[in-house]
Amino acid sequence: MMMICLFQVWVAVLLTLLLIAPVMSFLDHFAEHLIPKLYPHRPDAKVRYFSIQWYMFGGLLSQGGQVIPTNTSSRVLLGVWWLMAITIIASYTGTLIAFLTVPTVTDKINSLEDLTSQTELRWRFRRDTAHDSLFSTSQSEIYRKIGADPSSRVASDDEGIAGVLSGRYAYIKEKSYLDFVLDDDFRTTRQCRLKIAREEFFTAGFGWILETGSPVRDLFNWEFLRMSESGLFSRWRSEYWPKPSNCSTGAIFTDVTTKPLVLEDIVSSLILYLMGTLLALLVFLLERLVRIGPGRQREETEKRRRGKAAEAGRWAHPHTVRRWHGR
Repeated sequence: MMMICLFQVWVAVLLTLLLIAPVMSFLDHFAEHLIPKLYPHRPDAKVRYFSIQWYMFGGLLSQGGQVIPTNTSSRVLLGVWWLMAITIIASYTGTLIAFLTVPTVTDKINSLEDLTSQTELRWRFRRDTAHDSLFSTSQSEIYRKIGADPSSRVASDDEGIAGVLSGRYAYIKEKSYLDFVLDDDFRTTRQCRLKIAREEFFTAGFGWILETGSPVRDLFNWEFLRMSESGLFSRWRSEYWPKPSNCSTGAIFTDVTTKPLVLEDIVSSLILYLMGTLLALLVFLLERLVRIGPGRQREETEKRRRGKAAEAGRWAHPHTVRRWHGR
């Protein structure tokens, strides 16, 4: 499961939660002679340290409390804490909703190295082409690994694209050809079923073969250079080449749907709940162990005190019984 917040974020929030309570307690208790109090007539206005700590923790859970600061500086600090808590809550909630509802598409393959290092997809390329020659004769380890499998060669481009659409293969072809295939498939299906990897390799140029000593060679060179410098090639490309779309840029994938909520998405919340339950049980046991001894002593002392008080009261007010002599 992807982490919604980084570990550093949790540490920063925890440190802030632990540090703000002592500062708040100092302003409320130890600075009473330096800072005028808002409620000087109320001796019960002081707030205990643990009450402040629980109040700050409740703020992160969108819970209120009864902590009333006794001076202006404490109120300013409390207001800043609430602003930070609201910001953290809103950011976490937004990130959580986006994580659970918005589909996330990760590009697993963006280079030949990525392609050869995974096992989910195989690769294909056209037989008897420049790519076939490159992968068969190159000294590069990556290229040799691509061309080592005889079954990776196909007889036609349609066969290669069909393998991609089956979800089992990646097809290696000139980017100019793939641009048009991607655009045609989107126009036909209205879905982004294909995507081109970002990294390019084996960059090649195009040219014209002329007879040695041809008188038109210089004319060809000059005219093509002039067309390139004048921007004519760029204009032709923008006019006849497929326009950039969400499919070609990878901005959206219309065939990806929102995933349902599964147990793995909430496992961290369940673990946090279990840890909190165990911690509460441990605190309960510690409280019982700490208070059970003094509690019994207080009960026995109270019983003895009540017994002595009752005995003393009986002797202090004796009852006299006498016979009534009526007339």
